Amino acid sequence: MAKALAHDLDAGWLQLDSIWLAMKVAAGKGTPARDVLDIDRRMRREDEADDDVLAAHVAASGEACRALPTVLCLELEAHERLVVDGAVAAAVVRDGARAARYGGARGVRRPAHRG
Repeated sequence: MAKALAHDLDAGWLQLDSIWLAMKVAAGKGTPARDVLDIDRRMRREDEADDDVLAAHVAASGEACRALPTVLCLELEAHERLVVDGAVAAAVVRDGARAARYGGARGVRRPAHRG
């Protein structure tokens, strides 16, 4: 759905799961950061309560979201409009930028230059 929206809006398409995966790989095996970001491993475990897995997923999402302002600013330099797609989808709206919501995706438009 997000890819189709990006096409309809002539916008860039950013998949947040790619950012999450890159952060997890960059953290390195056996590190505390990897443990937080490796939610897939925790979801496969059968010995953990659902509430604990959910709390771990929220914590991992929080870590991925910390990188989003930097990533979104970079992407908005390349695209006038950007559709952000993923489980941790968030839109950064600043300086009067407009965000359009469509299903689980959000379209973000770069603010007009003020000079």
